[in-house]
Amino acid sequence: MKKYSFVINDNQYTVLVKRVSDVNAKVEVNGIEYDVKIIKEKSEIKTPIIKENPVVVDAGSRSPMTDHPAGFDIKKPGNIVAPLPGLITKISVEVGDQVKTGQVVLIMEAMKMENEIQSTVSGEVTEIKVKPGDNVLEGDLLIKVGE
Repeated sequence: MKKYSFVINDNQYTVLVKRVSDVNAKVEVNGIEYDVKIIKEKSEIKTPIIKENPVVVDAGSRSPMTDHPAGFDIKKPGNIVAPLPGLITKISVEVGDQVKTGQVVLIMEAMKMENEIQSTVSGEVTEIKVKPGDNVLEGDLLIKVGE
């Protein structure tokens, strides 16, 4: 129980709050008990506005979010890219290995799950751009496979 003293229009009131729930309260004001209905006002939630500054990338520079050249095509069949942000935990191939479409080339942990990343084409592994322990972003180049 909480006890409060209020002065309203120069009159003092002693209020003892006996019980409170979301919709009502039982209070005692100067010795008289009252059941009080609580009406909640709708509060206005203000969502912050995030202002993004445009990123200008010229042809000779690198993208600020990744380590590939500007204009890099993640849809090129031999480019195996991160499908979502995560942590590289295991690489199953080496440069020079022959891989087949659908073969698991690395394991990455993302959203507390291990994800098997598969080759998108058959061919020879020409470049491995990551190592175990690397954090990657969605769209980062992981492995290049030449057809």
